[in-house]
Amino acid sequence: MGHQSFINVAVLPIPNLVFYPNTSLPLYIIDPRHVKMVHDCIATCRLLAVSLMDTKGSIGSGKSSPRVICTAGTPQIMETMEDGSVKVLLVGESRIKLISLKQSLPYTIYSAEEIPDIYEDSDLHEDFGITRLLVILKKWAKENIEDSNERERFISSACNPKNIVDAVSMYMIADSEIRQLLLENVHLIERIQMLTSLFKNNVHIEDAKTAEAIKFYEKMDLTDLDRKIAH
Repeated sequence: MGHQSFINVAVLPIPNLVFYPNTSLPLYIIDPRHVKMVHDCIATCRLLAVSLMDTKGSIGSGKSSPRVICTAGTPQIMETMEDGSVKVLLVGESRIKLISLKQSLPYTIYSAEEIPDIYEDSDLHEDFGITRLLVILKKWAKENIEDSNERERFISSACNPKNIVDAVSMYMIADSEIRQLLLENVHLIERIQMLTSLFKNNVHIEDAKTAEAIKFYEKMDLTDLDRKIAH
């Protein structure tokens, strides 16, 4: 998806959940409409986006409208239950911006465009705190992924700064608004700096006071959104 190249994606808004590229999300889909959505996406090779549910209704008037910036991925059905519900693994591919509603029934489809990161190639040769984030991520994996082979695959997937940042943001940040702020920020180095400020002394639990401060200053900085989010 290049600049101004739009695609249609199925969208599933979920409360308190922010999905990231380069990560995997297990989903248990019960609603028949959403089961159909998954099957249709697989049959037509359409991406499925999971978006933080916006109770303020940033798109449309419904309480379950999705946040504009979200992540789209490829769904894989892992198991189909006797009642028709499905266990799905969603593999994150790209951050997108939802443009307009194309379909509302039986499930929502939006036109969307990819929102790539902004960085210089030289940035990838600087540390900016990424080594410390990798150490914290490895500690988290050791305590939370019991299977050694699965844990090794998880750590091996954190093979570059962006993958490390996406994994830390997806799995280690408890505050959904902070996760959304990180997703919306297209500047990789700024996200690294935000994450290093959240995790003090290599402890893999974010500092609550720092998280609240970041949210406070982001609200004050709304006039600067053009710099952070492509429009």
